[in-house]
Amino acid sequence: MLPYDGSNVMCPEEDLSWLISIPFSFSDPSITGSSINQALINAESFAKNINNITNAPYFLPYLSGERTPHNDPHVRGSFHCLKTTTNQGALHYAVLEGISFGILDGINSIGSINSNFEDI
Repeated sequence: MLPYDGSNVMCPEEDLSWLISIPFSFSDPSITGSSINQALINAESFAKNINNITNAPYFLPYLSGERTPHNDPHVRGSFHCLKTTTNQGALHYAVLEGISFGILDGINSIGSINSNFEDI
């Protein structure tokens, strides 16, 4: 098998859709009931306080498995470090951060086999 010098992150829009008001399917309502714009505003506001970031929950964005670089279709998404004080802004921040790090993981995977790429 030849090495694949691409990255395929499994449905990051599914992770965000699941969290906000756009249902991924009609039988699966969102968690926070907010728009994408509101999620971005909440995450940005949350991130302005360093104490929030230090104590933020973690989200692993694998609701439908993962391909690159882990190649595990059975891995599943999860929140970690939830507290009674976890609010909507913290959840929005965690999901956007988890998606971002998932994309970075794929970029780093490409870079480990091909250091000559300039654009994504």
